[in-house]
Amino acid sequence: MTASSSDERIGMTVAPILKWRGFDFPDDEFEIAEGLHLVRKPEIELGESLEKYIGDRAVKDMRSAEWALRHIYQADGKSQSASEAKKSRELIQMAVLSMWITKPTRATLEYCIGYHHAVSDLKRASGVVRPIGLFAPHLSFQKEVFTEKDAQELRNALTEVRTVYDEKRSLSRTLNYLHAALHSLFHDASFMMFSIVLESLFSTSYTELAHKVSERVAFFLEEEKKKRRELFTLVKKLYEVRSTIAHGGDVGKLKMSDSELNKMLADLQLIVQRTIRKVILDKEMIRIFSGKNDKREAYFADLLFS
Repeated sequence: MTASSSDERIGMTVAPILKWRGFDFPDDEFEIAEGLHLVRKPEIELGESLEKYIGDRAVKDMRSAEWALRHIYQADGKSQSASEAKKSRELIQMAVLSMWITKPTRATLEYCIGYHHAVSDLKRASGVVRPIGLFAPHLSFQKEVFTEKDAQELRNALTEVRTVYDEKRSLSRTLNYLHAALHSLFHDASFMMFSIVLESLFSTSYTELAHKVSERVAFFLEEEKKKRRELFTLVKKLYEVRSTIAHGGDVGKLKMSDSELNKMLADLQLIVQRTIRKVILDKEMIRIFSGKNDKREAYFADLLFS
């Protein structure tokens, strides 16, 4: 990327992946979108002022990152720099979400670092540091290899996520709720937001909410009668916890240990992940779940009585 004028600028947004456990990577870099790469052992030049601002611990964490999402973009002068930086950070956020949709792990993405450089002075970076939170902290998977096929699935998911946001479909609100669930540091808040994700997709009225959502989730995700019944029962139980949290009740009265409650949050997150994956990776599902309530009602009726 070369500068065409002295006022042309390069910006770079980097999200270090501190712990992406359970994966081997046969390659050192994967292109995810134009200017956006998943890179091994990222070289992060912070600049003295930024290092002092974020502190030694954050600097150490970022420099010890095994992987990072890195987006490089171009802007014509200062007037475009701020808006392009904002778009870049939003792209990183959507890429993080797409990673969770396609390849969830016990990964931690702690920082979003926005650089705004002059082209000729890349090493004197200045910028902002903002947390992009903890995601998928409760999921654990056996060791896998992240391949070009996985990268392609990540590209497809990111394309659809960007389309949903660009076209301002109602489904974008669902992704906003999901974003809030994944980035909350409070388990009860995450539980509520994950529940709202399911409600935004599967509820079309306020009556018999828990029953309808549980039933529709079961039929949407499972095909065998036994598995549908098991999932229906689980989602109903999750709704009992959700209702207790929502109405200010004492979760302790549910007579569950902390480990049981954490397991329920993990179950809920996995149900949401399976659901979002099935919707986002299928254009017809995107059309249905972005549609009006009567269209979704018709789809659910066909699902239940087919």
